[in-house]
Amino acid sequence: MRGLHLPEPVSFWPPAPGWWFSGIIITLLFALLCLVLIRRCSRNQQTGGATVELNLCLREWRSDFDTDAYLGRVNVLLKRVAIEHHGRSCVARLYGSAWVDWLDSKSADPLSGVLREALADGCYQAGYPVEVEEIHREIQLWFRQFEEQSVA
Repeated sequence: MRGLHLPEPVSFWPPAPGWWFSGIIITLLFALLCLVLIRRCSRNQQTGGATVELNLCLREWRSDFDTDAYLGRVNVLLKRVAIEHHGRSCVARLYGSAWVDWLDSKSADPLSGVLREALADGCYQAGYPVEVEEIHREIQLWFRQFEEQSVA
């Protein structure tokens, strides 16, 4: 009679199909997480850069007091940020009161009447009377709210 024969030890390679499936799922989830974080950081940098540019517009206004140029630059800046976040097809065709309504829809607080009129009409009229410092503060608030809404 021969002695008892023990079976071959279980090898670690190749892993069972369940381990392959789990590894693929974990890798895909990690890649998706990285993609989401990269997009979020990119959007925050774009909006942060827009805030810097907005402050530059105010600085230029303080040096030359050209309200028409300030309103034009701010309107272009708002449009560029909106296009970066929501796409050209959604935003580029908007102007006047439709543009201001769209901006208002992206803010937690409603835009003031002064800012609404300045962006809807003041950008297209020379010598439009407006309080630039007040408008600047409100646009800064809009950028902060827009950034928070974009991140959420």
